[in-house]
Amino acid sequence: MRVYPKRAGFLGFRRLGGGLVVTALTLLLPVMAQAAGLLNLNTSVDFSGRYDSNANVQAQGGQSDEVFDLTPSVSLGLNELRWSLTGNASYSLHRYVAEKNLANESMRLGLGGQRTLTERLSATGNVSYNRDVTLLTQEAATTTETTTATTANLERVPSSRRSYGWGGGLSYALSERDSLGATYSHSRETYGFAGYAASQSNSFSLSLSRALATQRDSLSFSTSYGTNDSDVSHVKNYSASLGWSHSLSETWSMSANLGPRYTETRQLRTALELVLVPGADPPFEVVFRSVEGVFTSWGMGAGLHVSHGGERSTFGLGYQRDLSYSAFGEARESDSLSANYSYRLTERLSLGLSGGLFLSRSAAGVETAGGYWRTYSASSSLSYSFMTNHSVRVGYSYTRNEGNGSAGTVDRYAVFITVSLAFPKQFDI
Repeated sequence: MRVYPKRAGFLGFRRLGGGLVVTALTLLLPVMAQAAGLLNLNTSVDFSGRYDSNANVQAQGGQSDEVFDLTPSVSLGLNELRWSLTGNASYSLHRYVAEKNLANESMRLGLGGQRTLTERLSATGNVSYNRDVTLLTQEAATTTETTTATTANLERVPSSRRSYGWGGGLSYALSERDSLGATYSHSRETYGFAGYAASQSNSFSLSLSRALATQRDSLSFSTSYGTNDSDVSHVKNYSASLGWSHSLSETWSMSANLGPRYTETRQLRTALELVLVPGADPPFEVVFRSVEGVFTSWGMGAGLHVSHGGERSTFGLGYQRDLSYSAFGEARESDSLSANYSYRLTERLSLGLSGGLFLSRSAAGVETAGGYWRTYSASSSLSYSFMTNHSVRVGYSYTRNEGNGSAGTVDRYAVFITVSLAFPKQFDI
């Protein structure tokens, strides 16, 4: 495998983005030393048990099993007039009754903040770390999700995964209605399975937004440049987008965006070559060579989201077309459609429904054999609050992954029960 070197032109881009993030974090972190506001501290623990019809995620010969999860977590928030700081941490244990070799742990850590520097200028920053196992976890989507989960995108083997990310941005108010923003983000993913490709991504964007005189509408324009480097490919992506958001009423809102995308992909391919060897029997030799192919493509980025939040019910519907990257290191043009609905039946009992469809195709026009390219998901649940901040949830979830080649089709359903205990506290500091 070949690791693509960093391009000289991109080094300046990374320095610019890194300087932006360092500046944002430098401005944000000192607030902890002069904190004077509210501290919100929430500790919680979730106990979950479920029956999984295909615990080892196989197209044929899938094994059903009972799975038990334990997830303690803590989150905190510091808030003052000119700044805010949030952090969260969770650790999950996943244990299987029969397939004990599938036992695994996952961890999520995150820190983010915002600070108002002047009347017009503000800064944000964030850092995150996740550790999990791809494909294994079968969780029901929350009723507030409006995007389809894409963790199964072109992954056919469960694998340990580590994800790192950090980013930051600056926002400047040009006037009461107009604002200018700049953001930078960096992420990196590594896998335990040798067939997957470690990758790192960088993205820089500029945006301009304007609130219209109607006080219900706003327009925006953004442009971005991003790269993704892996063991098998180097991708450059350029995009621009026009956005519009509209408040339909006090409880209904919608947003839409549309714009072009141009992608350049340099990807390694294995080519078979016959080399003549005079005097040999047979008089030729089969040689496999790694050949770099360059692919360019034009595409569209688009999104449409509708949401409703009432006293007893919530509803969300979302569509998104974007560029994503698979575990095999290739750029994928993806489409996701999702919907969710929740309704409070009584003061303590509520119903939740969600579903989604995820499609992807190679941005370079060459499909990877044995990968999943279509995912369907659906879930339903009932939640009952038996005490303040404590609840129990029972439900059903279904996922279907369709692929090509050796991937086949993987069907999974799960019946689960989850007990959640939360202990929120608030302090003046």
